[in-house]
Amino acid sequence: MTSQWHTKLRKYQLDAALRMSKPPMRGQLLAFPPGYGKTWTALAAPRQRFATKASDHPTTVVVTTALAKADWRRITKQFWPEAEFYSLGKEMQKYQRKDEPDEDFEARRDAPWHRMLKDPQGPGIIATSFDSAHRIIDYCVANDVLLDMTIIDEAHYIKYEGTLRAMSV
Repeated sequence: MTSQWHTKLRKYQLDAALRMSKPPMRGQLLAFPPGYGKTWTALAAPRQRFATKASDHPTTVVVTTALAKADWRRITKQFWPEAEFYSLGKEMQKYQRKDEPDEDFEARRDAPWHRMLKDPQGPGIIATSFDSAHRIIDYCVANDVLLDMTIIDEAHYIKYEGTLRAMSV
């Protein structure tokens, strides 16, 4: 890791981020007590993969609660300011122009996060709620986009796999 940013982490956070940034990355659990910096640590893993060029796809998707998306934005700006941040839902175009066809409105509304997934210009974080995660998954499947890393924040929300929320992720 570069010394410019790893000094913001405590040793236990740095150790966890390094462990999470190396394959196999599937199904890892980060379980620190409240206030121990889980968000910073989780954000350090994709940052490390980007810094070491271990990933071909620099966009990370964060699935979280609607309220926590603002925290992810704030911490991303503090910890990884060069990463583009997009909050699926909040920043989307909400109003359709007069006489604008539905297809054109949907394309204009979804263009920023589609670009971040299909043709990323640099590191990026797309934060989405559990209820909107299916949109990203559907887009990735339809366009052959392989995500390098997905972070599920507040994973206890999906502990019952038969629920609609769990199935959306």
